[in-house]
Amino acid sequence: MLKNVFIITVLCGLFISSALGGTLSGRVNFDGKPPKKRTIKMDADPVCGSSHKEPVYNQSFIINEEGYLQNVLVYLKDIKYAGKTPDTQAVLDQNGCMYSP
Repeated sequence: MLKNVFIITVLCGLFISSALGGTLSGRVNFDGKPPKKRTIKMDADPVCGSSHKEPVYNQSFIINEEGYLQNVLVYLKDIKYAGKTPDTQAVLDQNGCMYSP
């Protein structure tokens, strides 16, 4: 079903001290034939079913026109951070029984 997923990562600020922090950026390129879109049955709950006029597709693999995966999670293991946590909270929203982002 899936061939290979290549991770192209560009590290910026690699040599900046941990006190100043750094930046991690990159793209995840999907190589191969993308999986077929699969519809999600939204009729288990009447509110969910009535919230969508068009079919709703599984969003496990969202690939843009350039072949890059969307909504990728990067996990950094054994990282020590002594800085301040952000003042703003992350927002996870639910519209039409679908979470975003």
